Amino acid sequence: MSNRWLVVFGSEGWEMLVPCDPIVNRDLLQFGEERKFEMDRHLTIAMLKARNNPGRRPEVWVYDTERDFSEEEMRSMWEESPQGMADLVREKGTLVFRERFGETLIR
Repeated sequence: MSNRWLVVFGSEGWEMLVPCDPIVNRDLLQFGEERKFEMDRHLTIAMLKARNNPGRRPEVWVYDTERDFSEEEMRSMWEESPQGMADLVREKGTLVFRERFGETLIR
């Protein structure tokens, strides 16, 4: 269950959806020199996807929900209405990365 989400979407729909809360909690509980921050890996992958696929006009966003959703519930919402979810995320979320081409419509 998560309230905060990282999403990568573009002209062909969503490509990556990550529930941030459980990952950040695990990252916070790590100690020692061998710490590996899982959220950093997800952010790096999201940025690489966005920068290396300009033809799909990808966008990387972080957004919060008012209630906890399971990953399955959130994936279902994105699959049922990808353009509606993208519009909602653009309205309420925080933009992490987008090339200067403006908003993308999802086919």
